[in-house]
Amino acid sequence: MPSFSTTIAVSTDNKKATVCSQTRTITVVAGAVFADLAPTQNDLAREISTIISNEALSGRKTCFFGMTEELARACPPNYLHAYIGAEPRWNLALWQERQKRNKSIRNSCNAALRLGCEVREALVFEELVLQQCEHIRRQWLQTKRLPPLHFVAETALYLSGKRLFVVECRGTIVGYALVSEAGSGIQPMQQLEHFVRLPSAPHGTTELLICRIAEQLASEGASTLSLMLAPFSRKVQCTLPEGRCSAAMKRYLQAMESFGGYWYNAKGLEHFKAKFQPDEWMPLYCSFPEDMPPVKVLCAFAEVFLGTSLAKGFLNTARQTILNIPIASRRKNR
Repeated sequence: MPSFSTTIAVSTDNKKATVCSQTRTITVVAGAVFADLAPTQNDLAREISTIISNEALSGRKTCFFGMTEELARACPPNYLHAYIGAEPRWNLALWQERQKRNKSIRNSCNAALRLGCEVREALVFEELVLQQCEHIRRQWLQTKRLPPLHFVAETALYLSGKRLFVVECRGTIVGYALVSEAGSGIQPMQQLEHFVRLPSAPHGTTELLICRIAEQLASEGASTLSLMLAPFSRKVQCTLPEGRCSAAMKRYLQAMESFGGYWYNAKGLEHFKAKFQPDEWMPLYCSFPEDMPPVKVLCAFAEVFLGTSLAKGFLNTARQTILNIPIASRRKNR
């Protein structure tokens, strides 16, 4: 049985979700830590303190993943932070004109269009569409060297407040993406996440999907689009005071970046997102109590992402790695 549980807190407007995954002693929070009205820094600090206090009553310490600088600064003084990567953002008013001049993206989209690909928004209660998306997700995950990431993949289609867009090629769904809102105010930022396609999908499928979604959002009056975290990105640097950052966690994350490339292609993901020429890159952080050893924090993150204990997670990773070694290579090594 998994050693954690996952709950989803949805704001009163049903548009923002905070995902909390709990192990026996630690709670990991990711998503919009929201106050339902446009929050001030004091509102955010109060919201974060409430989450920490509620979990403390159950004997759990709280860690945060994917915090913006604004949220990190709203954490209590006894919290440390570490830079984990950057989030690319676009001004949607400039999107269409910029991508028209982007030869790489333009060629990829045209290649998909020539093969009959079309993008549409699906109703989340279309049962057949959800079944096809689940099939695509499973096929896509089989190409990865890591086992399915519970925290981002398994609950993705069922979070409240998300919009589902699909790519169809000659009547068959070959890819999908989810769009949600983050932030507050009259024009909150739109987040495009979990863009997934079949391994056999035509070249340019993902590029076409992202461009059509951005154009749709721009036509609706949205102002900003994000493609979420690019882990270990060097597009920006840590902007928090050095005294609030954990040097030990920084060293551990640098080691993960150096030795984890075989299992997770962070540089490839950053390169793909950079192809769309973002207007800016925003730093993101993980935050945790200063009395928690960084190794314990990383183990909690790993358990939540892998969806099981570390021991089972390592076994699943080893099995997934073996399954993704080409058959010819396996025979050669015997």
